[in-house]
Amino acid sequence: MREHIEALHERFLQSGDDANLPIVDAHPHFWDLTRNYHPWLRDLPHIVFRYGDYAPICRDFLPDDYFAQAGAHRIVKTVMMEGEWGRAIPRAKRTGWTC
Repeated sequence: MREHIEALHERFLQSGDDANLPIVDAHPHFWDLTRNYHPWLRDLPHIVFRYGDYAPICRDFLPDDYFAQAGAHRIVKTVMMEGEWGRAIPRAKRTGWTC
């Protein structure tokens, strides 16, 4: 994999074409609201905070959705992040659920 990423990086440097730029997304978020409880996405009324109206993202968002939105961008790796689960959910369940 490392050689593949380095080859893409070199191709990007030679061409300047963003389609060749390997991207490591350090902060994707995935959630399945039918399987897991995320208070900030499920509870009503929505909490008003610095990001404004987030009602449009209060739906399942899984890897297929992510890659559809990424389009032609070359995502080569991601870093798993927490999902702000309800405190009543045991930590083992929170860390055990991944997409």
